[in-house]
Amino acid sequence: MTFVHVRLKYVADVRPSTVDKLSVEGQLPVRLCNYTDVYKNDIIVEGLPLAEATATPEQVERFKLRAGDVVTTKDSESPHDIAVPAYVPQYVDALCGYHLALLRPTEDVVPRYLHLYLQTSDAHDYFAVRALGVTRFGLRLETIKDLPVPIPPLTVQREVAQDLDRELHRVDAIEKQLRVVERLLLERRALSYLAEVAGHSSPGPRKDGDVTWAPSVPNHWRTVKLTRASRLGSGHTPSRANPDYWKNCTIPWITTGEVSQMRSDRIERIYDTRECISDVGVANSSAEVHPAGTVVLCRTAASAGYSAIMGVPMATSQDFATWTCTDELMPEYLLFCLRAMRDDLLERLAMGSTHQTIYMPDIEALRIPLPPLDEQRQIVDRVRSVTGSIDSALDALGQQLRLLRERRVVILDQGFRHVRAAA
Repeated sequence: MTFVHVRLKYVADVRPSTVDKLSVEGQLPVRLCNYTDVYKNDIIVEGLPLAEATATPEQVERFKLRAGDVVTTKDSESPHDIAVPAYVPQYVDALCGYHLALLRPTEDVVPRYLHLYLQTSDAHDYFAVRALGVTRFGLRLETIKDLPVPIPPLTVQREVAQDLDRELHRVDAIEKQLRVVERLLLERRALSYLAEVAGHSSPGPRKDGDVTWAPSVPNHWRTVKLTRASRLGSGHTPSRANPDYWKNCTIPWITTGEVSQMRSDRIERIYDTRECISDVGVANSSAEVHPAGTVVLCRTAASAGYSAIMGVPMATSQDFATWTCTDELMPEYLLFCLRAMRDDLLERLAMGSTHQTIYMPDIEALRIPLPPLDEQRQIVDRVRSVTGSIDSALDALGQQLRLLRERRVVILDQGFRHVRAAA
């Protein structure tokens, strides 16, 4: 059997997308297959809820998805989570969006075969060691183009793809069932925040409130403007143009890079940050060092709505709002309030089509239910008990999912190992 390794650029047209999420007047309306669509879906099909944007006629011609295309991510927060591919088996009325590369195989390659190879350990390791960056990683175009791909005859490629699809179908069916359970557990945890901070565990009569996400509260509770029980603040970025502001940096500085710690809602307090700023930078900017116990909320872009508590004195970038609680408000109770109101914040207050932002006047107007301090402590304890049990179940489920992912890679590696063995 004739068998060769060839560079990807010789068997596929590699096109890094230039189509951003912006809508520009005068351009053509389009639907965009974006980073998260590829990252979360192994296959891109018509019917996915894709974003709307605009593009030039040239971009439409160059990046419109066709049956047989493979789309891959080319940026990531980790070098080990990069070059995640998705397959387009049929026509989809959409364009390949920014932060993605469109791979259009030549007639020498079966598209599904290429898609499956991109998920092997060989491909993963190739990209992981070549990803460039410090806090954000990316792949150069030439790096993607130079990926070695094993190319047997087309008949063998089809057989390999069909055999692997049969094996993977069983694994994917189990994963789908586990994902349903995972989603239900996550929904249960989110509801636990809302039920507790809205006082549904408190016996006795209730009264109508003026909090949009908690329309009624126990009779003996108050509902207050959050700024009445805390000091509202924000942050800033010292000028990067002045190197003196970025010397001897020792003050932990929360940026959107820390949201990766907040996304799971499993961490209450943050102690470490990717970057620090200096006393000189703070003194020459609007940045402020907030005391430990200050609650932070990210209010911009894809990270909007996530929250945590400062474990030590810290500063933040302008992407965050902060609340330093008075004696009548526990930071942990406020944290659980912010998590309970997340959907309301994003649906009602977040503005912008490209990068959603919750603006400070809206944040200043936020209201919360405020029970007596002893009840806040009880609520915090109950939430921790419920979420702790749920997180234990999620841990066990996560282990099963990791084992399935490992099994998937083993199946793929064995399939392509047989290709080499038959050469």
